[in-house]
Amino acid sequence: MRRVISGGMVAEKKRVCRGRGGGEKKSTPTRRTLALVRETGYLPPVSYGVGSGEGLAEALGEYGNLLLAVDEFRVIMAKARIENSILGPMLCTLFESTEYESRTKGKKVKIDKARLSVLAASTYDSYQLVWDSHSLAIGLNNRLLVVPAESDRAVPLVGKIPDEERQRVETRLRHLFETLDELQE
Repeated sequence: MRRVISGGMVAEKKRVCRGRGGGEKKSTPTRRTLALVRETGYLPPVSYGVGSGEGLAEALGEYGNLLLAVDEFRVIMAKARIENSILGPMLCTLFESTEYESRTKGKKVKIDKARLSVLAASTYDSYQLVWDSHSLAIGLNNRLLVVPAESDRAVPLVGKIPDEERQRVETRLRHLFETLDELQE
């Protein structure tokens, strides 16, 4: 069961907020999405970075349900593109499954019943990395929910959400998460 919310995600969905530089940082939508979901009470444990697929496997083993929130999508792509890295294939597998396994001589990585979400911001240049031959070969680009955005110095990428609208979104999110929890039982 995938938990997907407008403007973010909670479980098993990868999101890239892509926009040009401007007055606000590209991480602002990521930070605000985390804050909004945190207020609903349904935010899973958050990791702000992993150095490898093995590191991600350790974090998932510790928490089971994890949101990987990174300031720059390029960081994930750089790690996934390292020769013999399991991070890219792991991300792709965990998009559709709660299990992953990789074995090499003398080394085993196994993930059971894990739910992974990735929330990241990106510039247009960094987003182009998704379209290299390695990412295309493993299908990483097909597993991203991309929210394009434009910004300039006069108009920030994300404005302040009016309190009434924010409360309405929080209520709808809570209802969505409660319904999904009931369906999973």
